[in-house]
Amino acid sequence: MIVYAHESGFLNTFGIPTALATLDLVTVLQVSLALVGAMILFFWVGNLVSMLWPQGHKLTWNHIRIIRDMGIAAAGVALVLLFPNERSVGFAVLFMAGLFAFLDFVWPLLVQRGKKTYREKLEAVDEVDRNTKTLFDRAIPLLGARTFLLLMLVGALSVFAYLDGLYSAQHKVSYLTFQMDNGGEAVVLREYHDRLICAPFDREARCLEEGFFILETACNSPLLLTLEKVGPLKTRTTPTE
Repeated sequence: MIVYAHESGFLNTFGIPTALATLDLVTVLQVSLALVGAMILFFWVGNLVSMLWPQGHKLTWNHIRIIRDMGIAAAGVALVLLFPNERSVGFAVLFMAGLFAFLDFVWPLLVQRGKKTYREKLEAVDEVDRNTKTLFDRAIPLLGARTFLLLMLVGALSVFAYLDGLYSAQHKVSYLTFQMDNGGEAVVLREYHDRLICAPFDREARCLEEGFFILETACNSPLLLTLEKVGPLKTRTTPTE
């Protein structure tokens, strides 16, 4: 599922049906290495925060809310800056982060006017939240905490893998190219063990032509492939900067 999400992100960038993805061993290893690298990076960031955290200072729900809202905001900024084709999604995520921040830290000021201090207002809202059962609160007893956390982890890794596939497609520079029989040039967008997904492209504009074709490696005569820096490539429908 996680590897398929990665390939879906990559192929969707070029308008290629995800049903053509092949989850071979090489693809699984490539995606696994990328995910392991990302998890190691997150671990070291979390470890640094843990080392800098004041001794004896407990992690409260307000701290968790701050971390959550900042994480969502960071994801929105990353989508806007790193994914040119997904900026509308990035702005939607930023709006979501602002909405959460408003509900977490401004809404208590409006609904808890009977409390004197800001801390008391936040604590009153926490008490309301503890007495309110969300969908997650109902799902955890049914599935079990470990199963629920595993499903959440798989979902989070799938989303990250999809975004990594998008990023790879939108920023990849080196591609295998070859000359077609009609004199035009084609680029290999994705290499699987039994086939190559290719598309004609305009070298000067760094733009793919409409359509794509598949070469079965076991049924075609040898091709002269050249690894060149012709990207990043965009489609004809991709908005210009």
